[in-house]
Amino acid sequence: LPILMRLLEGGNVGIGTTSPNTKLRVIGGSDTFQFVVKLAKSSYADTGGHTTLIGLGCEDASWSRSAIGHTRTTSYDAGYLGFYVSNNNGNSSELTSSDLRMMINRDGNVGIGTTSPAYPLDLGTGGTGNSIRARRIYANGTGTDSGFTLKIGRAHVWTPVTL
Repeated sequence: LPILMRLLEGGNVGIGTTSPNTKLRVIGGSDTFQFVVKLAKSSYADTGGHTTLIGLGCEDASWSRSAIGHTRTTSYDAGYLGFYVSNNNGNSSELTSSDLRMMINRDGNVGIGTTSPAYPLDLGTGGTGNSIRARRIYANGTGTDSGFTLKIGRAHVWTPVTL
């Protein structure tokens, strides 16, 4: 029988390899687009509200100060990819949903400082009613006007700013 998993004396674990050179090394699949590893929760609500996180940290402690996670917002696992970072310096608290700093929703919109990005790049300032929305950033490569133009404004009143 082929070896499917190996645990080396130094603690390295290999799945699909007999010589893992890192703490966890997974090798599998040969298709051009294929899942090699999938993390999922054992229970979920069909309407959403569950988040599966990969916790990141440097200490050997029970907490994680940052994480990448998928939050299910509706059925069929639809939702968003979130990036979480804690601003807590204490030694006992875990990340919470309020530590969401950046997200990519299922429409492909990226939100930084906002949980409901409506544009390809939607930047929230964190203040009440104040936000920065990158609605149109384009490159104009013709003549002396070449470069980037950033339009800043409210509603449909735009003021061009050339960088």
